[in-house]
Amino acid sequence: MEDLHEITLDIKNYAAQHCGRSDFPVTLLGHSRGALAARCYIRKYDADISKLCLTGSQVLRRAPTISKKVCAS
Repeated sequence: MEDLHEITLDIKNYAAQHCGRSDFPVTLLGHSRGALAARCYIRKYDADISKLCLTGSQVLRRAPTISKKVCAS
């Protein structure tokens, strides 16, 4: 997740330098397994994301097993 956080910080720094916006809103979109990864990301870095959009999320009966694998990587 740290590499994704670096991208978020790069986007915010670029906006601050080139657009004059230190409060640039960042929206995170996760689809399918990416929705699980987005949930893991939000747990740690929620302060850096303005909006979260999850589509095609896994069903609850399978999500805990898959979520552990995604969050661990």
